[in-house]
Amino acid sequence: MSRLLLLAHVATFGAIPSRAPAHPRTRTHARSEYVAIAFFILALIGGVAYLFIVNSLATTGFSVKARSVQLERLERERAALVAEHELRKSWDSIVPRLPELQLVESKKIDYIQALDPVALASYATPSP
Repeated sequence: MSRLLLLAHVATFGAIPSRAPAHPRTRTHARSEYVAIAFFILALIGGVAYLFIVNSLATTGFSVKARSVQLERLERERAALVAEHELRKSWDSIVPRLPELQLVESKKIDYIQALDPVALASYATPSP
């Protein structure tokens, strides 16, 4: 079939067709290929940069959360230490003044047992 077409072409135009491409490459076509390659490289670099930034933000967020948990634990520990310090400070201030306050150490302590806890509860809360 292709020989038949070749003979028809020779008969019509008087020459054998060249093997040149149907759309020869022009300078604008070459430039558009360079632009496409440049955009691809730019997109690749942007994608890698995006992954790096997202990864660093995620790890930073995780470390900030870990530090905030550690900070809360340390604040609770500090509050407990401050309360213990105040307790010891108040006791240490009372011990040297025991002779002048004329306080006596009690040997036996008896607690009063309430028969009606409701009466105590109403007595403890102020009435409007």
